[in-house]
Amino acid sequence: MTKTKETLIITKTGQARGLLGPLVGKITKQLGQQTIRRASHVEVTDDLTENAKRVLYHDHVAGAGLPVHQFLSQLPTNAFWADMSPCHAVGLVLGPFDTREDALAAEEAWLIANGIPTADQPLGN
Repeated sequence: MTKTKETLIITKTGQARGLLGPLVGKITKQLGQQTIRRASHVEVTDDLTENAKRVLYHDHVAGAGLPVHQFLSQLPTNAFWADMSPCHAVGLVLGPFDTREDALAAEEAWLIANGIPTADQPLGN
């Protein structure tokens, strides 16, 4: 299992965002009032949100003429996906991954590479 790289970014305006872990949790409690929001979700195929399914359909077969239900029935049911939609205005889904750990690692890498965007200020606007 990969160890999460705890990251905390504090902006010039005093807002903090980060990858929540034990150390970041302790630090943010000392900073005062917190509002915790998810930037993403890791789910198995069957638990993907309708929005994530639409994003996958659009990204993989837009214009190909394949009906949505047929496309969705072809997705691997035991795969894991990192749904970045909460922090990406247009929607982004990473995967499929064979293990939850692989999906979590991809999610973490994407968040760090993109400055840990938030639902308040999503990428892609």
